Amino acid sequence: MNPVLRRAFHLLIVLGVVTFFVSTLLTMLPGDPAQVIAGENATPQQIAQVLADLLLDESPMTRYVDWLGNVATGDLGTSYRTGQAVGDAILQRLPVSLQLMLMAQLIALLIAVPVAVWSAYRPRSVCARISGPGGVLLISTPEFVIGLVLIFVGAVTLGWFPATGFVPLSEGLSANLATMILPAIAVAAEPTGTYLRLLRSDMARTLDEDFILAANAKGMSTSNVLFRHALRPSSLSVATLAGLNTARLLGTVVVVESLFGLPGLGRLLVESINASDLITVQGVVCVIALVYVVVNALTDVLYPLIDPRVRHAAR
Repeated sequence: MNPVLRRAFHLLIVLGVVTFFVSTLLTMLPGDPAQVIAGENATPQQIAQVLADLLLDESPMTRYVDWLGNVATGDLGTSYRTGQAVGDAILQRLPVSLQLMLMAQLIALLIAVPVAVWSAYRPRSVCARISGPGGVLLISTPEFVIGLVLIFVGAVTLGWFPATGFVPLSEGLSANLATMILPAIAVAAEPTGTYLRLLRSDMARTLDEDFILAANAKGMSTSNVLFRHALRPSSLSVATLAGLNTARLLGTVVVVESLFGLPGLGRLLVESINASDLITVQGVVCVIALVYVVVNALTDVLYPLIDPRVRHAAR
């Protein structure tokens, strides 16, 4: 089978499995979704109407097949809680989460890559000695703890950034970045520590390779050896992890978005789960799963560009 078709087939399988299990598990939540949606004072007739509208009186498979048929036509359903089309709600919230995710990834890589490269090149330097325990600290500290510290320091003490709220890009880049920088740093903490430790380990192994010794013997500059010859073959693991994190962060920014009052996809997911808005939850999970598999497929495509050895091995 053609590699592109194979990846597309795998994508459809993953989306199908994820959305089906989400659809099934949501019905196992405690309480009666129809009662929650209709309200505490709802009459039996109103509850019966909710059951019929959401097919909650049907089997999970029947409900899922009906939802899947609508998705095939581009209809993710309508939120029973707000009356808004789920697709429209996701499109309104997705840019906020995407910006937060991309800013966090950029911050993590800008910090982790140079620190890891230098720590591997000079394992006894101050930078190397600090980066080891520093990486562990970043990985083990919960996002909400880092977020609270950032709010106290950056917003309350220094007053440089707003503690909560969001300003869209349409109202100005500087105002937008002011509301996004603290949440992005909070999200970037764990990936920074992970990338740092992983890349440092891979770089240390690469620097012992024969082709690096040959490059040094030719009199190449240190920066040329480190960033042109050693970094690229050492980046495969980090590239894989960055691809996984790109979609993972999209689904795990719930706490940070709630803490900083950002109207993102994660916050929409929490609100929908609390309100038993099954249609919206299923649509959000479908989008997150789609981003996950697409990003992983793109990561596989980028491997040969990062390390020529992968391209030659595939021939």
